[in-house]
Amino acid sequence: MNAADRILRRAETLGWELARHSFAQTGTQYLLFERADEHLQIRIADHMECYPPQRGIRQLSISPHESDIEVAFEALADPKIVPVSQGAAPLDANQIETLRDQRAHAASFKVRWQELRAGLAQPDFDEFLAHGKNRPAARAIAERLGLGAGLVYAALTNGRKWTK
Repeated sequence: MNAADRILRRAETLGWELARHSFAQTGTQYLLFERADEHLQIRIADHMECYPPQRGIRQLSISPHESDIEVAFEALADPKIVPVSQGAAPLDANQIETLRDQRAHAASFKVRWQELRAGLAQPDFDEFLAHGKNRPAARAIAERLGLGAGLVYAALTNGRKWTK
């Protein structure tokens, strides 16, 4: 029996109800349990947690680098051993404005690359393919068109980001 099945069985005997069982692309499993006014999320993975837990949730991570299944059993018996996450600190006005600016820029950039893509001719795509479908190929076409390389790369790759 795998870890998730063992945890589910133990949770059921202790009166917990499974509210959600989800899977990440990495294979990580998230089991969210509820009992009365209590919530406990148990994360099962083969790697350490990469994201901050949700505010107001007791989250326990089971992995080779964090807690083990016995700690999960203890948390199901007494969830108060797992602190309630305070989550990330609230954003201040400057951070909110920066996020809005970033979203507006991303939306504008998306419109621009989509318009450019609609206007590119088949020879542009053929040239991009012939030269390796990479950043240097996009840069060469961008220079010819007098446009930014990132914009041209996004247009040629249907929105892929120019990463270094």
